[in-house]
Amino acid sequence: MGVKKQPDRGTVLSVEQEEELVSLLQDMESRLFGLTIAHVRRIVFVFCEKNATSNTFSQDDGMAGRN
Repeated sequence: MGVKKQPDRGTVLSVEQEEELVSLLQDMESRLFGLTIAHVRRIVFVFCEKNATSNTFSQDDGMAGRN
């Protein structure tokens, strides 16, 4: 039988948006913000909301998914 694969949903962010987020997160880390994965997921959610990027993130949780 094997494992049933889920269809690929693709990416939410463009390469440019990912680079912008990486730069922002690295800057925050260099300033000793001590980001957890939950912080990063919330930052990504807010980033997408402010940039009107369509996504499937939970509005109730207010954070991006684990993947």
